[in-house]
Formats: sequence, structure tokens, C-alpha cells
Amino acid sequence: MQTRGKDNISKPKVFFPGIVKYPLPKALLAATDQDSIEPTSYTAASKDPAWHAAMNTEFTALLHNGTWKLMALLKDIKLRLVAKGFHQQPGIDYGETFSPVIKPVTIRTVLSLVVASNWDIRQLDVTNAFLHGVIFEDVYMTQPPGFVHASYPNHVDDIIVTGPNSSSITSLISQLQQDFAVKDLGPLNFFLGVEAIKSDHGLYLSQRRYISDLLRKTNMHEAKPISSPMASSTSLSQFQGTPLSDPSSYRSTVGSLQYLSLRRPDIAFAVNKVCQFMTNPIDLHWSAMKRILCYLKHTSHHSLFLHKDSNFTIQAFSDANWVGSPDDRRSTSESEYRAIAHASAELVWLRSLLSELGASSSSTSILWCDNIGATYLTANPLFHARTKHIEIDFHFVRDLVSSKTVSVQFISSKDQVADTFTKPLPTAQFISLRANLNIRDQGRLYVIARTIPRRPLTPAEAAAAAAARSRHAHAPFARPDLLSDLPSTMDKFVIRKPKDSSSSSSSSKRICVDLNNLPSDPGLREPISSYHPNDQDNVRRAYIQKGPCQIVPANLPQTKIGGSMRRFNPDWFIDYKNWLEYSIEKDAVFCLCCYLFRQDVGKQAGGDTFVRTGFKLWHKKEKLQTHVGGVNSAHHQALKKCEDLMKPNQHINNVFVKQTKEEKIKYRIQLNATVDCIRFLLRQGLAFRGHDESPDSSDKGNFLELLQFLADHNESINEVIQNCPKNNKLTHPNIQKDIVNAAACETTNAIIKDLDNGFFSVLVDESRDTSIKEQMAVVLRYVDKKGNVTERFLGIVHVTDTTALSLKVAIESLFSKHGLSLSRLRGQGYDGASNMQGEFNGLKALILRENKSAYYVHCFAHQLQLTLVAVAKNHNVIAEFFCLIAKLINIVGGSCKRRDALRDAQFVEIEKALDMGELQSGQGLNQETNLKRAGDTRWGSHYGTIINLILMFSAAVEVLEIILVDGTSYEQKGDARSTLKLIISFEFAFALHLMKSILGVTNELSIALQKKNQNIVNAITLVNMSKKRLQMMRDNGWESLLAEVLLFCDKHDIPILNMDEIFVVGGRLRRQTPQITNLHHFRVELFYTVIDMQLQELNNRFSEANTELLLCMACLNPSNSFCAFDKQKLIRLAELYPYDFSESDLMALDIQLQNYIVDLQSNDMFIELNGIDELARKMVETEKDVTYPLVYLLVKLVLTLPVATATVERSFSAMKYIKNQLRNRMGDQWMNDCLVTYIESDVFDSIDNEAIMQRYQAMKTRRRIL
Repeated sequence: MQTRGKDNISKPKVFFPGIVKYPLPKALLAATDQDSIEPTSYTAASKDPAWHAAMNTEFTALLHNGTWKLMALLKDIKLRLVAKGFHQQPGIDYGETFSPVIKPVTIRTVLSLVVASNWDIRQLDVTNAFLHGVIFEDVYMTQPPGFVHASYPNHVDDIIVTGPNSSSITSLISQLQQDFAVKDLGPLNFFLGVEAIKSDHGLYLSQRRYISDLLRKTNMHEAKPISSPMASSTSLSQFQGTPLSDPSSYRSTVGSLQYLSLRRPDIAFAVNKVCQFMTNPIDLHWSAMKRILCYLKHTSHHSLFLHKDSNFTIQAFSDANWVGSPDDRRSTSESEYRAIAHASAELVWLRSLLSELGASSSSTSILWCDNIGATYLTANPLFHARTKHIEIDFHFVRDLVSSKTVSVQFISSKDQVADTFTKPLPTAQFISLRANLNIRDQGRLYVIARTIPRRPLTPAEAAAAAAARSRHAHAPFARPDLLSDLPSTMDKFVIRKPKDSSSSSSSSKRICVDLNNLPSDPGLREPISSYHPNDQDNVRRAYIQKGPCQIVPANLPQTKIGGSMRRFNPDWFIDYKNWLEYSIEKDAVFCLCCYLFRQDVGKQAGGDTFVRTGFKLWHKKEKLQTHVGGVNSAHHQALKKCEDLMKPNQHINNVFVKQTKEEKIKYRIQLNATVDCIRFLLRQGLAFRGHDESPDSSDKGNFLELLQFLADHNESINEVIQNCPKNNKLTHPNIQKDIVNAAACETTNAIIKDLDNGFFSVLVDESRDTSIKEQMAVVLRYVDKKGNVTERFLGIVHVTDTTALSLKVAIESLFSKHGLSLSRLRGQGYDGASNMQGEFNGLKALILRENKSAYYVHCFAHQLQLTLVAVAKNHNVIAEFFCLIAKLINIVGGSCKRRDALRDAQFVEIEKALDMGELQSGQGLNQETNLKRAGDTRWGSHYGTIINLILMFSAAVEVLEIILVDGTSYEQKGDARSTLKLIISFEFAFALHLMKSILGVTNELSIALQKKNQNIVNAITLVNMSKKRLQMMRDNGWESLLAEVLLFCDKHDIPILNMDEIFVVGGRLRRQTPQITNLHHFRVELFYTVIDMQLQELNNRFSEANTELLLCMACLNPSNSFCAFDKQKLIRLAELYPYDFSESDLMALDIQLQNYIVDLQSNDMFIELNGIDELARKMVETEKDVTYPLVYLLVKLVLTLPVATATVERSFSAMKYIKNQLRNRMGDQWMNDCLVTYIESDVFDSIDNEAIMQRYQAMKTRRRIL
């Protein structure tokens, strides 16, 4: 047979651009002779003494192990042997890693167990490969020329050994070394092409060198980074596009990505997608693959993190997405359940593996699925024909569920982690779910080489290099510490270079820096040198103005030091409040001023510990003073630079531009006038800019017009503005935004200062603004220094996702920005949205997991509105009544003409009533009104609608009669006729006055609940009082209500029914039902039933009154000379706040309560008190808060609990006023600054212009100084 080989036809070797054509690690080659070339054949290698010595070392090891024995050549026997495993070609695939002989999931599971159990783990290397197993047949082969090593199938080269007993590990290694040439490489750090980096919190598995090599191999190392591996709109097909001319490069790269995806699950879906088109790839597939490489370029330093967690309960996530394929669309009804079956099988295998490893768990494994039908199917024992083709899967999962091995539960699609493996996701959602996969940025490590004299390697060094090459050929960017078996001379050639050294990318392309959203946590900050030189001082100023990050979590992590568990002590902030910072991310402390200005001074005062890595020796506080050092220490020099930076007079610009005293005075006048104009616009919530701000414009906008008006009426201001430099007029929009931001910052700082690091509650709600952007408003509730309950608007945050996790991240970011901590949170107040009050995954639950003292209270005003909505929907007559009112308002107010007719008719009615003396005249009385539409989400709107309808009933009837005559269509006339017929009925009049009486009670309660200073105990009292009033109405209110209805009917000529006659519906007698009288219908079926429903809803909605927390809080009520006082319940209340009352505090509280009640009951100043809020103010006035500090702390905790979210709702009303249709392009920061000063106008008024001007000057370098 004629072959290509016989005809000398061979496939050319194709090299990718920029490829590294040698398999040695670059770190090693950097230290060797650059002119040396790796030999590609035995002939070339045998001529080099170093390579010849290396081959002899390898061959000697094989002989030592007795790998073969030589014999005469067998004749007359045809031999066929496939033993050569070196078909990989240099420059093509020589650096590819061989497939491991163990399942990757097993490796990750074992490593997770090692990290969780804190086991020792060792790495072994075999000098030469050996068969994994015993061969019972004779294998014959000819001796390779030049001792070329042949790789055997299923060989073992890298081994890791781990276990709970270190001595057993050492013994096993010793036994292996007796039989094989095994080298102990020490703790695990590089295995199967994966770098293992150990930290205090777990283990990072990184393949960044593999990624770097792959990017260079494909010439993508300079590609533009991308934040996601696949666009959410991507839809790949095998039928659309142009086929690639040479698909081999596509297949080679995709194969490399497949191995990478084993430790990078965030690219698993994208890689799997491009793998589906290996047979016939097209240009679109190539583009999709390049996007994955761009994403890897962006996340090359991300690693799979295995954290320490002693909980071995397994949770799995199952999902399927057949619909996403444009070529083969299938139903997901069966595929979802099949996915559950496959995931269940994997769970069973993992449980078995953990059991073999001694880490079995008796708890049920949870399998989360976002298909509610599939979850029902796992729990439903019935089996029907539609699911018969998945019968095997059905019974397999059912058996696991029945035995409580697996529990299948439903999860929202927003929280489904498995979505990252089934479909392309939007970037924000992908990043959120990627974090749940424990893919984290581990940081950068670079390798550089020093310049050394050129000399050839000794034979021993060459042999060691050859051995290192055979082990690490798949990792061309190996770290120098991985080459542990090289001679010590190599250590001087290779060093590690940190990312934030002096040669970092400070001179790289400038990126816009958002100074308002700089990372607060010192463990998450980028080095100052990474910012552009022109931005570094601005970043420093922003951090200095913000101050050191001194946020402490509710549960400080503990670390074992010297046999004892220790943690950070927050009291250190008292001694070093000007510079000490705590990082929640790294559980370490840092120095702010050294981060901003520290120079490289070696290991003085801890070196870079307080700048980069963080200090965490919690048992050595004296090291902090060592860091501070003497007057000339690096710390003091950095502190001095911080102080100098915030002194504009010492800036270098002022050396070149001298200002006279007169110029400084003029600049102060000019800046003060600008601040005055901006202050006026902020207080009134007015727009700043105009459509045309040119000098010739007649309408330059509010700011310029107001500034000109001020100048026209003040000669000194006018003179300064007219003669100021053209480059310093202080009228540019950026200047306006800076001054507004300075005003907002000073206002917020005043609120934070008033809070004084005390306890607070948070009120949160979200709403859309005019530009259809989801905004989250945050309000703080706390007790100030005078004992007053205060609710303050903190800020508004744009959230792209309204899931509970996203909202929590946004709240934490806002808190961190203002130096607030969740550990000081003592209450949460939201509406009834599921993402807020969800029992397991809601915002409430997420915060309670971190802080058990942050008790949740459902907005009382919202609950009260829900009681009305429930009655309006569940009672037929009342539901029909409100529908009829809505229809009436739509008809009467359907046009301007009808509204004018309604006003005119009402005006005539008022004139008649005034003439007859039925109404009184006076200022503010008898104002023009209109019919309002009621809304389920607008508190009190139903009551206002009913009141206006009663007042304007005659006018509304008259408008309907006008429509009957002048209507333009039969449809209008028909609607008017049917509506008029229904509203002039006795039943409508009765329902109108009944709901007016009921809602009159609840409306007073709603108004009281919406007060900012309302407290939870008084709110419960008001709710109970409303219940009593409704019960009294039910018992004694029938006669008065009936008399009021009869009077109304007589006034408006409505037919009055005889209460003793048989009740008829719609003009006909009831059929097939017992006949009842009108009295029974209106008194029993309407009056009693509606009130009973209202009372029942109030009892169901306001269930907080029966909770232990509020029952204990009620004992602080000072009404009736502290008759509700109960010492044991108050001690129990203190026990519900374990973070605030220690065991010694509880003992002291017992004594204080005894003295407290005796003292206050005998004090005349406390006898007339009616609420806990009055008690708090009186205790501060009389300094009883100092005498009984623990009792006052209980009072503050009670007052801190929220009652209603009315303040948040008011902030949204202000947002619609500030960001209206004409200002719908306001930026988020600009809108937030305007809202803070507008809503908290009283705090803003207390901020003088000098504070605003000083902050404005310190924000960045200005052309003039004050």
C-alpha cells in the first residue's frame, strides 16, 4: 500500500504567532544562557555534556528500578507495540499537560476536606515514570536509541499524600522512597498544572500561568479585557456563518480551554458551547472563543477558592436549558427532571466519597431547582402517563427523597447558581453568581530575572534542570519556589516582584476615577501607585476627608494564636483613632496615612505589613506603637504629608501663583456668593442649569440668573464677579456639582456626628425614578443625645438588581462609605415585598444572619393599608362599592369640561349652604376640592375619597344628569345612567357612611403611625385603641349610623327602605335562599360582618403585639406611674440583645432596675409621662441616663425599633420633585446630593458656608486659596 510517508509527504509544522518554542519554564530560562537552544533530537543532545549527563541520570534510575532486562531479539514472531508517548511536537503541543488519572471532582473534594480539617498535605515527585498497576503479560520492545525515555500509559508522575496524622504521612513517604526514586517536595504548591496557594482562610487553586501561556500561544495576550465569557445575547448555531479555512487552531485552543475549565467553573458553559462545534467551526464560533480568551485576560488572577468550613452538608443546584439552542429546541419539562436525576446521582457519589474519607454527614443533602413543577414531581408519589418515559429517573429520585438522602427544594431563578452553566447571563448577574462559585481575585505575582554573568551550567545543574523540565513542561510560567530541587544557586537568579512596586502601571493609560465610590475597606483598595499621577492627590484627599475605616462587624472572626483564640480589639481605635483601620475582608488592621504616603524604607516598623498584607497579631498590641515609632519614623513622615496635603497654602501651585491678601478676600466673597445661590436652589429643590447659558441668552438658568440678581443688588459682589479671572468664574457645572457635593457631605457628616456611633435602625424601600431607574432609599432611625427619636435620610442608591443579595451589598457599600457598621444595627423596617421580608433569602434574613439583634418590623402603616385592601376585596358589597366609586370618578372627572361642571355645581351648593347657615365662613374654610382616586398603595386615600364624595355628592349627581342629556354617545349616556341609578340607592348611601366611620378610626391611626418620633410600644397601644373603638362601634354604633344614613338620604332625595320589609336584590326577590328583612341584611350582613372582618385583619396583621420582644418592651411604659413595670421581663429584654448586655451587665441591670423604679415612682417629674419617648427626654434632662445607664440603654433600644417607612416614602416624593420630567438626565450622585440637602433641610441650614467652602477647597487643587 502506498502511503504519504513513502512518498515523503508530511504535514508542515504550524506555529502560532508569538509562540514560545521551548518547553522550559520561562523563570528558569531567564536564569540560563540565552544563546542556548534546546536540542530536538538525540544526536543534538548527545553533543551537549549537560544534556548527556541528564540523560544518564534518568537512565540510571530506570536501571536501578529494574524496569527492563535485555535479551536476544525474537525471530519469526511479528511484534506490534505502541509504547511511544512523545508524539507532542515542540512549538505545537509540547507544553500540554497530560490527563490526570483521577477524577477532577475527587481532587477538589479531597482538597476541600484537607482545608476544612486542617490536614497536612505533601507532594511527591517520581524521578521516572512507572506503571500504575501490575502487568501479568510479557512486553517486548526494542531499546530506544540514546536512552530516550518512553512514557507509559496510565503512568503516575505527581502524587499528593494527605491525612489527619502527620507521622503516618511521613512513614508512607519513607516506604515509597525505599522502592522508587521518589522525591519529597514538601507542602503542596503545584500539581497537575494547578498552583495551590495557601492562605489563613483557605486554599487558592490558580492556573494563571496556564492562562498566560494560552494567551501568548493564541496571540491574545494584548487583547482588550472583557467582564463576561459570553454575551447574554449570544446564540451560536452550526448552520449560520463562514467555515474556518483551518479548524486545527480552533480545536487546539478549545482543547486547552477544556482543561482550564476544570478549575475555572465560571467559563464552563462558554467552553462547553464552543466545544459543540469542533467538527465544523465557523467564524462566529471563533469570535465566541476569542471572547472567552479576552475574559480570561481580564480574570487571569482569579482562582478557585476552597475556604475553611467544617460543615460537610452538601448542597447542589440543578438546571437545564434546552430552549437556548437555536438548532435543537426541546421542551424543558423532562430535561429539568433529568437534570435533577443526574445531580442526585452526583450527590450520592459525593456522599459515598466523603464517607470513605471519614467525613460523612447524616444530614440530608439539599438539591435546589428553579422549576417548581419538577420539585412537585419529586414529592408527589403519583405517576402518570405523561412522565412514563422518565420513569427510571422518577423512581431513582423518589427513593432518595423518601429515604431523606436528598431533599429537592425550590429556588428563585435569580439565585440559581447553576444558571452560569446553562445559559449566557448579563454581566451583573454573572458576576454575582460567579462569587457564589468561590471564584476570587487572588492577586498578582510576577517573575523577573536578574542580570547574571553568562556561563554554562554545570552537569549537575543541567541534570536538575532536565528533571524539572520533565515535571513542569506543562507550566512555562512556573514560580521559582516550585523548582525546589534546583541547586541553591538558582535562588539568586529568580525573584518575585509584587504588583504594587514602584514600577507599576502608574503611567499607564489614565482611567476616570470616581472619588465618591472609592473602596472603603483597606483590604480591597488598589495601591496608590496604580492610579494616574494626576489623580493620586485627589484620591488621597478623598480618603483623608473620609477618615480611617473603623467599621467592626457584629461577629469578629477569631484566630488561634499561641494556643488561644484571639480577635481584633475595637478599643484599639481609641488609642490610634487618627490612622488605624480595620479590614473586614482580610481580618487585619492597616495604617491609612502609610497607605497614602509611605515610601519603601525596608522592614522599618513592620515594612509593608500595615500597607499591603495587614497586621493581625492580636496578642501584640505593642507592635502598633512600634509602627508609630519616633519623630522621624516613616509613619510620622507619612502623617505629616497627610496634614500638609490638606493645607492649600502649602501646595506647590501657590509658590508660582502668589495671591495678595486683597485677592484672597475677593475670592472668598465670590465663593461665598456662589455658595449662597446654590444653597437657595438646593433648599427649594430647583433646577440649576438652563437650556442656553451663553452671555447673550435671556434665560441662562436659575443659578446664573440668581447669581446675577445677587450681584445687581450687592456692589461688592458685583465688583468681584465683574473683575474675576475668566478661568475662575466659579460658574462651570463641575464647580456647581463640587459645591453641592461638599454641602451634601457636610450635611451627612452632621447626621453621622449626631448619631455618635450609637445604635440605629434602617428603613429601606425601592422605587423607580423618572428615567425608569431602580433607586433604593435608606433612612436611619436613632435616638440623639437629647433623647429625641430621629429619622434621617442617609442617601439614595441606584440598584441594577432588586434581589435581596444585591440590596444587601448596596446597603453595606453605603454604610461603609459613611463609616457605619452592621454591628450597630438594631432594627430593620421594610414594606411587605418578598425580597425584603423573605423568611430565608430576604434582605431581613441576610442581615439577621450577621446580626441577630437587628430585629425586623413590618411597616405598621403598610399593614394597616393591607387590612383595608383585604376587606375591600373579600366582601362582595364593599368590593362593588369601591368599584362603583372608581367608575364614578372616571366618568365625572373624565374631561376638563366635566371637572369644571363639577366645580361649578359644588360652588352653587356651598353658596346655598352658606346662605342657609349650614356652613361657616372663614379663612381656610370651604376650599375648592375635587374627587380623588383611591389607590391600594396610597395610605389614607380611600378615606379622603369617601369624605370628598359625601361633600360633593349633589354636584356629582348633577354632572351625571348633564351627561345623560348632553352625552356625545350612547355609551357615555349608558354609563352615566347605570352609575346614577346605583349611587342614588339606599345600599350605596349605607356603604358610604359605614366605610367613612370605619376608615375614620383607621385613618387617625395611620396618621399617628407615620410620625417620625413614633415608637413601637406606643404604636401597639394605638392599634389596640383602634380595635377597641371598632368593637365599641359594633356594639353601640348601629343606631347612630342608621340615623346618619337616613338624614343623608332625605337630603339628597334617595329612597329610604322599610327595615321590616323583605330584602330584595336588584329589584327581584331572592330565589332558593331564605328570605331576610332589610334590617337583617344591613345590620348583620353589612354592619357586623364588615367590622368583624376589619377586626380580624387587624389581629392577623399586627401579630407583633404578641411577640416576646414587644411584651417585654411594654414594661418600660411610664404611663400610670409605671404600672406596667416588670423587672423580670426587662431583664429578659436585655437578654434578647446579647451583643449589648454581657453577663456582668445583666447582674448590674438587676440592681439598677430596683433603684430605678423606686426613684422614678417617687419623683414628681416622672409622674405625668405618657410614653417612652417622653421618658427618654426626661431622663436626659434630669441626668438619669447617667445614673441608670443600662436602663437608659434599654429605653434607647426600644425607641430605635422602626414603626413605619413613611420617611422613606416621603423621600421618594421628594425624588419625583427633584428629578422630574425636565431633569430626567440627572446623574445618580448629583441627584443624591440634591436630595440629601433638600430632605434634611434643617440639618443643611445648620451648616455654615465656611464649612462648605473649606471642604470644597480640600476636594482638589484649586486655582485660588481662601
